[in-house]
Amino acid sequence: MKTKLAILLLKTLLIFNVSLNLCAQVTVGAGVEPINVSALEIISQQESGPRGLRLPQLTATEVDILASNINQLESADKSRANGLMIFNTTIACVMVWNGKEFKSLCGDISPAEITFDCANMRIYPNNGLPPYTPTGYQQGLSLDGAYSYITIPATVTKAGTYSVTATTGNGYSFITEGKMLDVGSYILKLSGMGTPITGNDNPQYYDQITLSSNGEKLTTGCTPTDLQTIPVAPAVGKATFTFNCGSSVVNGIYTINADLNSTNTITVQVNVSSPGYYSFSAEAAGMHFSRSGEWTTGGLQSVTLLSTGKPTQAGIVPITIIGESSGGNVTCDKNITVSYRAIKIAGFGGGTYQPGTASTVQSSRAIIQSSANFGATGTVPTQGLTIIDGGYNRISTVMSQNPDIIVIGYNYYTTAADNTVLEDFVNNKKGFVLAMTQDNGSADAALINAICGSSIGLTYGGGGGVVYQMPNLDNPILNGPFGDIRNLYWGEDAGTTFRANAIPAGATSLSAGNEIIWYNNFLWIGDGGFTSGDRTNSDPNIWPCMNDSQGRPISKSYRLGTVYNAQFYANVIAYAIKFVQANK
Repeated sequence: MKTKLAILLLKTLLIFNVSLNLCAQVTVGAGVEPINVSALEIISQQESGPRGLRLPQLTATEVDILASNINQLESADKSRANGLMIFNTTIACVMVWNGKEFKSLCGDISPAEITFDCANMRIYPNNGLPPYTPTGYQQGLSLDGAYSYITIPATVTKAGTYSVTATTGNGYSFITEGKMLDVGSYILKLSGMGTPITGNDNPQYYDQITLSSNGEKLTTGCTPTDLQTIPVAPAVGKATFTFNCGSSVVNGIYTINADLNSTNTITVQVNVSSPGYYSFSAEAAGMHFSRSGEWTTGGLQSVTLLSTGKPTQAGIVPITIIGESSGGNVTCDKNITVSYRAIKIAGFGGGTYQPGTASTVQSSRAIIQSSANFGATGTVPTQGLTIIDGGYNRISTVMSQNPDIIVIGYNYYTTAADNTVLEDFVNNKKGFVLAMTQDNGSADAALINAICGSSIGLTYGGGGGVVYQMPNLDNPILNGPFGDIRNLYWGEDAGTTFRANAIPAGATSLSAGNEIIWYNNFLWIGDGGFTSGDRTNSDPNIWPCMNDSQGRPISKSYRLGTVYNAQFYANVIAYAIKFVQANK
């Protein structure tokens, strides 16, 4: 029977295909002509009963994957996807692609069906430890939802929207809302808000919680006998204290755009002259710290402020800690070092000319590896720099290691295949390329043109010992964390410098004769030995890049003037780190 049905279906499809070629209007399921306004009609006339059209059955996750695939199509093909239909099994609804996203034909998602395990509700702050008696709730003290919250185990039997509230009738409550896209077990977190109106030390008057889900009061398994009560302490007067600011400490490691956690705290030390209520807060660059409570004794006291948020800027971030004292607010100023994430740098070429092959005292490596420059507490705080030695291998050989920055030095010439990889790395993957090249004008010009989409050519400049002036432009490379070198000079290593006969559209010249081209996250220098040098070489004609005993960039005396290749190089790496942190 199945074989006969398969043959019949195949014949039907073949007929259907021929009909498509012969006529723009088709009927499937019956031998009747379609009406003149339809291109396709499906008629259910089966002896065994009515039939329907079954769309692709996709979960919510699969719908997201399909949407991503559509968005990666070329414009013409993407527009043809408009009207694409599927059935979302997660929300049990037909969805249609509207050119931007899949929209549900069911309108708003219906409320979720949830059961709660109120016996295992937990009320914070109490670190989640038995007996789960919360602390920190006090009359007149506003709740901070980051620390004052409720967790409830929940089982979702039907996906949909949810809004769960816990009210107390005492000026404060807890709430969470959103969408459950799948059935299963969850832990809901209800954040606290509001300010307790009254407080009482008698357990008989602790606050009773009333729990509601999607506007309906919960009674089954969530009655007052199932729910804990919340003790709210009576109001007390403010304490009188002064900061011992020098002994107050910022704790933890801070990385830009990374969520703060339990290790990110500030421990303040104060001298308490009159016990009572205290409150501390501090906020800067997306980071928030706070803590409140009560001292029952005077003298030297320490309080650890907890954190929320994530740093939005790197570097040394000043922060002011404010303490509420009965004699007026007191403050303490501290600094938080926020670092960039760990960075991978791949070098190509040989010798002193690229960081992978240079020695630890030679500048192209020493400047990068110096903790004083790029360490956790360096001039540009960074969570480590890893150097990959590409040598004279093709650029593609390091891509599996996911480098963030690529440095090309003397005697390495890119091929057309290399240029394709680098163009994608710069323009699509948003990595940074520093290319210092010379001696092969056609290869060097091809590299620039591939990345910049230009058609420039290169000509020869000066030789060893020649200096070139940098322009008076306020940009992060000429005026960066390692020095303001505008209007100063850089020096040519032994050899002959290349210069561009034109500047690509959108690019900037950072050298008076177009020997340096800056194009967003691509920097080309027409001297393969721009970063060559070490800590001791004093020859005024070669190795223009110097560093001190700690790897910090320093200037060098050249026969035609002082040169600042090292500061330029360090500023480039600093800019590259910031760029890939924000974009890659």
